[in-house]
Amino acid sequence: MMSMPRVLAFVVSLACTVLVSGCTLSLRALAPDAVVPALGSSGRVLALKSARQWAAVGTADGRVEVMRMSDGSEVAVWTAHSDSVNGLAWLPGGELLSGGYDGRLVRWDARGHRLQASAVVAPITAMAVDVVRDRVLTGHADGTIRWWSLHDLRPDAARPLFSGQVRAVAVNDRRPWAAASGSDGKVMLLRRRQPAHALTAPPRAIWSLAFSPDGRVLMGGGWFELARWDLVSGSMRLLPNAHHGIVKSIQFSPDGKTLATISRQTDSSVYLLDPSTGALRERLRAHSLCGAAIAYSADGRYLATTSDDATVQIWNMRVATDK
Repeated sequence: MMSMPRVLAFVVSLACTVLVSGCTLSLRALAPDAVVPALGSSGRVLALKSARQWAAVGTADGRVEVMRMSDGSEVAVWTAHSDSVNGLAWLPGGELLSGGYDGRLVRWDARGHRLQASAVVAPITAMAVDVVRDRVLTGHADGTIRWWSLHDLRPDAARPLFSGQVRAVAVNDRRPWAAASGSDGKVMLLRRRQPAHALTAPPRAIWSLAFSPDGRVLMGGGWFELARWDLVSGSMRLLPNAHHGIVKSIQFSPDGKTLATISRQTDSSVYLLDPSTGALRERLRAHSLCGAAIAYSADGRYLATTSDDATVQIWNMRVATDK
């Protein structure tokens, strides 16, 4: 049962919807199966664990909260970083890896006990884990990209690529590629210890990146736009879409047939889109304040979102498709 402080905080966040952020609510949208209110601070990043059906959220005040996807009930919560959590990933053994603006990578067990930590570097603004190649990729406020060894969190390579901060990073599970975008508008295709390749940049800077499950396509989200790079031909297309703000977080469904998106800055919409055309397939219920992150579980059963309204929304997609 929800505690009274959580209920009150949730009501306040809803009451302040438009006055605080200018983001809008979507009407006639598919409601979530569970809502976890009042995380204590804005949600920043999400990671879902299919095996245990757990979701983890990292917040702007440095906390990590683990919850059950079935009903949103709390499993554990702890302070992970002294500043915002900007990267979060479940590891194969059931552990969590977090990256913070305090410049540290930390490995945790699922109850919040610290197992390992890296050296402190420049503030981490983005993180992606490549389990296949035992690597972690981080982006930093100083425009640097760093690779780390996943098993011991030792620094492996560093490369300054951007004149501003790194906005997003992504790894390709099928091919030894990674991608990164910067506030300077550049989008780079990377291979460790090889020269970076600049992709055709869209008119506006990219805030989010995701590779398709087959490794052949890279998608990026920016102001009002989705960019789609064909990595075989090297071509880039801009896809029209229904968003009216920054497409802040994107992820392919595990079968590659759907792109889940969430936006912020004048828009807090949550959509399921056709990744080839950008066409709207399903409208999910928006957050009451600007969106921050969206994530599928690896089996495709669950989809979760978080935002500045300090909530996590969870959809059981097997149930949703039958509604």
